[in-house]
Amino acid sequence: MSEAGLTRSTTLLLAGFLLLHCNPPPGPSTIEYRLSWSWGEAREIPGGFEVTNDLGQVVRVHRGWLVNLSAEVVPCDEDGRPDEKARLASFSIPVAQAGHPGFGPTAVHAPQAESLAPPVSSSWQEVTSEPDDFCNLHYLVARANRRTLGLPDDEPDVDRISLLLEGEWSLGDEGTPNPFLIWTRSAHGKLEPRELRLEKDMVFTVTRELDSLFDGADFTTMNDEQLARRVLQNVVENTRLDLVEAPEGAR
Repeated sequence: MSEAGLTRSTTLLLAGFLLLHCNPPPGPSTIEYRLSWSWGEAREIPGGFEVTNDLGQVVRVHRGWLVNLSAEVVPCDEDGRPDEKARLASFSIPVAQAGHPGFGPTAVHAPQAESLAPPVSSSWQEVTSEPDDFCNLHYLVARANRRTLGLPDDEPDVDRISLLLEGEWSLGDEGTPNPFLIWTRSAHGKLEPRELRLEKDMVFTVTRELDSLFDGADFTTMNDEQLARRVLQNVVENTRLDLVEAPEGAR
């Protein structure tokens, strides 16, 4: 090789070395999952909450549990499109815990049981992700399993359910209180398109609406199973999924 060629090769190698070290490829990032509630017109009462639904029925909850099975930033498939398996996550599936995206590398792997008497916002889990392209945000409520955290030891009827609510309802504030206990083992998921390249630390917040929880749930005409399914549908379909960059210095 001539001296000029050797010099050119050396220059290219040096330039590549400097480029690699001045602009290193992105490393793993973290996703912090959070569970949140928007109260709206709901009112806190001792040991629970109270809402007036869109039918004018006043509902007071004194005991309640919701099982958050998983949330996930869903990868795209090999062609850069939303993973077809993930589309099943938006369907409501009775009893079986099927229809989720397969719990990929960014999924929450620790189901969390939440007390709704009263509901409070909390941190869920933090996961690590390698840089990748993602196409969907996913959230799934489903029945509790052996890995579920937060299950009460003194309430065995909460085991293997996805939602349980107990309290009383009345026709208006002055109506006669009527006790109720509704529960379901059904699953319900939400899938939202969100295309992004994940290379930075992120915060994924799952925000549920409390004041719309009983909308469309008619205590005068529906049976317990219909009421439970309607409430579960309201929980998930009115959920807001937000993925934002973590603040500087958050870790």
